[in-house]
Order: sequence, then structure tokens, then C-alpha cells
Amino acid sequence: MIGTGRAAVALALLLATAVQPVAAQVIDPQGCIDAKEQIRYLVNEGAIIQEAGLKNGVDLLGNAKLLRNAVCGTPGDDSSPTPTPSEPPPSPVPAPTPVAAVPTPVLDAGDSATRRDACLLVTESEVGSAMKQGVVANEADPFGDPVPNVQACEFDGAGAVAYTTVVYFQADASFVFDAFHSTAEANGVQAVPGLGDRAFTYLGGNGPGIVVSKGDKLFTMEFSGIGNGSPEMNSLLVLAKQAVARVH
Repeated sequence: MIGTGRAAVALALLLATAVQPVAAQVIDPQGCIDAKEQIRYLVNEGAIIQEAGLKNGVDLLGNAKLLRNAVCGTPGDDSSPTPTPSEPPPSPVPAPTPVAAVPTPVLDAGDSATRRDACLLVTESEVGSAMKQGVVANEADPFGDPVPNVQACEFDGAGAVAYTTVVYFQADASFVFDAFHSTAEANGVQAVPGLGDRAFTYLGGNGPGIVVSKGDKLFTMEFSGIGNGSPEMNSLLVLAKQAVARVH
């Protein structure tokens, strides 16, 4: 503890005995100066000593103030200078504005967001041109229950019976191609050279159809309700060429 003269001795006695001094009747000028110096020290560079004293149950600064009041004879005298920090205090950091958590939506198997790929193979304008009428794309479930890596899209025409169905398989193209080919052989299967890796056309119940394989992916297209002749087959081939360019 830093201190000199009678104030230091008096403060040491106060700390040792924890006796609160009574107001002095006579002012001690030198003791007053020493007491104020002691307070200044405990507030500034001696703060660590003050903190240690508090941990031991002794308020060094409080006792120093009592001593100051006693020897200075002025209990109301403010002799505790404002501490001068060695470094400027850090600028307060504003509290971050709380942001409400946005839950990530869980898409069920039938959500349209999981069915976009099939409807993006061809556009409504392209299908409408092939069918010679306006159409609206409608994501559809081709098998009644969701199947991994398989999406479908139905382009509905102006008439209730006119539409184009697109089914997009994004895996196992070789197996699916062979299975479709075997099933469609009785319906006038015709190979289409130069379209994707492998392709063939067939005659469906209400219009022509086509199966195209590219890499490990495959898509099928089939017209319904617009005819089943050569013009419709040629339109379907044009549409398939537009679609195969978008298979990656």
C-alpha cells in the first residue's frame, strides 16, 4: 500500500482493526493531504489493491474516505478524483438487431418445387406450337406415388382431351429405355438416329409418343387428343429435339 506520514499510519490501523474513526475535532493539514493522496491512489493505480481488499472483506477506499473526513474536518469534502484511464474506453458496440429465424420449408413429395425439371424441358410456347393451340404447363405425378429421380409435366391444351405428357427420368436411363422399348414393340416402334444417344417413336392410344435417352437420363413425350398421323409425329420430333438440348 502506498502512503506517507500520519495518514498512512492511521489507515493501516483502520485496516488492521476495522474500527470506524469518529469525526476529528481538530483539522490536521498534512494528514488531510496524505488522506486525499491515499484516496487518489486507490481510485487510480492502486485499484487492484482496493479490489483485493474487498475480496478480503475490507473496503480500503471507504476507510480512506473516513480517515480523510476525520483529519480534514470536512465530511462533505469530495476528495475522490475521477480516475484517468490510461487508454480511452472502447467504443460501445451496438447490440445486433435480432433477426427472426425463418424456418426452412419442408417440401412434401408432391410439392411443385420438386417437379420443375420435367416442365422445363420444353416451354409452353414450344408445346403450343407443336399442338397448334395454347397450352398451360401443369406438374403431374406420373405414377400416383412419388418416385425418386422421376418428374412429370402435363401441358393441357384448350380442349379437355388435348394434352402432351412429359416424363423425365434423371437416373437409370439404360434400364428404363430397354423396358420402354420392350413394352412398346407392339406399337410400331421406330428408331430415331441422331437424337440423343438412343431414341425411338411409337404409336400411343391417342397420339404419337417418343422415348429419348441421353447419358444416364431419359424422357418420354406423348401427344393425346390431336391426332395420330405423320404431321403430329413430325411435330413431336421437333419438340423432342428442343427438349434433348436441355438435358444435362
